[in-house]
Amino acid sequence: MAQKHKNLFKLSILCSVIGAVTLFSIVFLKKIEHDNIRQLVSYLIGGVFWLSMLIKIFLIILMGKLRKKSGLHAKINSVQLHIGLVSFFKTKEGIVSDVILGISLLLTMFLVILKVNYQILVMMTISILYLSFDLHCFFNGTNFRMIKYNDGLKVSEKNE
Repeated sequence: MAQKHKNLFKLSILCSVIGAVTLFSIVFLKKIEHDNIRQLVSYLIGGVFWLSMLIKIFLIILMGKLRKKSGLHAKINSVQLHIGLVSFFKTKEGIVSDVILGISLLLTMFLVILKVNYQILVMMTISILYLSFDLHCFFNGTNFRMIKYNDGLKVSEKNE
């Protein structure tokens, strides 16, 4: 079950990366000369973005159900379990994502306040902000901490 949980976790990260890439790809829509094709591609980009978000949410719900079903959740007393949205700096990976989140948030705010008209840079920072927010939630959240905890168990403890 732990391997299934890890695979679902990796798939949810992949969905976040797909979402960030589709956000960034909006910049290149204006390079498409034909209006009909541009409109079709823009619908495709929007559809892929929202589909990846829905799949990611479904995977997170599924991981939560698997975690609770495993019973491991109840065995852990030393790990404070909170959702990743309100948890900061809980894991090494979480620290990295939190720092990137802070930097991308400040950079995005800076670009908006200064009204920078360089669309590629603005969309790149927004895409990084989107991805780093998702990674913040993933790497500081309960599912990832449970995976890390499970990886730290000895084989004999996993079989109990």
